[in-house]
Parts: sequence; C-alpha cells; structure tokens
Amino acid sequence: MSYREIIAVCSQIHTKHINTLCGQNVELLTVKLVVYKITIHFGRVSSELWTYTGRRLSVSAPCL
Repeated sequence: MSYREIIAVCSQIHTKHINTLCGQNVELLTVKLVVYKITIHFGRVSSELWTYTGRRLSVSAPCL
C-alpha cells in the first residue's frame, strides 16, 4: 500500500502586560496552535487543517 502523511505543527504565543489605574498588573496570554495534515494515498492528496486559539487572563493583586 502506497501511503504517506506529512504533519506540520506551528504555534504563536503573545503576552500583553497591562498596568491598571489602581496598581494591578494584568497579563493576557494568547496561544494559537495550527496543525496541518497532508495525506497522500495512491496518488490522491487530501489535507486537513485544525486551528485552536486559547486565551488566559491573570491578575496579580486585587485593588484596594
């Protein structure tokens, strides 16, 4: 059986720091993951693309 798969994985991570008026440090983290899969089977090519974007917000200290 003639069969081949090529899988590529790429990611981007962005961090943004924000100082609020009351002295809090806020951090916003954004992660983007991309998976690209190419399958070659008997000369026929098929491809799939998956993407995921996740965000997380963390606060270091409460406002008083």
